[in-house]
Amino acid sequence: METPSRHSFDLDGATRVFPIPSTIKGDNYCRIEVDGTVINDRSKYDIVNNSIVFIDVADVPEGGELDVLVVQSEEAIGQLTITTNIDIVAQNITDINSVADNISSVNTNANAVVAINQVANKIADVETVSDNIAAVTAIKDNLAAVQNAADNASAAADSESAAAASEEAAATSESNAAASEEAAATSESNAATSESNAAASESNASSSESTATTKASEASASADTAATKAQEADDAAVSAVNAQTAAEEASAAAASAAANAEDAGIAFGIAFG
Repeated sequence: METPSRHSFDLDGATRVFPIPSTIKGDNYCRIEVDGTVINDRSKYDIVNNSIVFIDVADVPEGGELDVLVVQSEEAIGQLTITTNIDIVAQNITDINSVADNISSVNTNANAVVAINQVANKIADVETVSDNIAAVTAIKDNLAAVQNAADNASAAADSESAAAASEEAAATSESNAAASEEAAATSESNAATSESNAAASESNASSSESTATTKASEASASADTAATKAQEADDAAVSAVNAQTAAEEASAAAASAAANAEDAGIAFGIAFG
């Protein structure tokens, strides 16, 4: 009896295509195991160019091991112990016969498959409504309370909106107050500067007044000195005039003495000549 050939692969979580060195004649001529579990679901993989190609990499996870057993004869297929298409049919023959007995209904359902799928897609919503029918009834019985709660919620929303507006207004007022406080601080600083400048000006004025007083005193003293000098000059002028007069008188006296001397000489000459 033929012994199946085994081909093993270490899985990296990314590879989906696994080339097989042995010829694969068909699906029933190989058995695929991942970590010792036989993969009987043929929709999970395909055989392409003698390679096993997995549809979803999740079926060959990283760290796992893939084993592919391959036989070449129909007699050896039994050694693979896999579920073939014939096995599947045999295991479900009762259901298959039931379908055959009701083929007319099956065909009817097939023609209405779109509508059936729509119902199937909505069945969850229907079940949800069914599960919550008691809650829906309670809401109906308490509709007035629900409406009141809705009104209260609306009022609360309005209050929250008003509170938000008040908070915004308060924030604006706080900002304006901060700006006013800053302006006041600036004004106070300017006032302090002006006061300092005024004090400096007052000090300068006092100094100037003292200087002016000193200069005025010096000017008065200078005026007194000038007056004294003027008086002295006037007195000197009077003295000069008096000296001139005395000089003229002296000159006249000298002239008179000379005349008298000449007359005396003449008289002497006459007397002793």
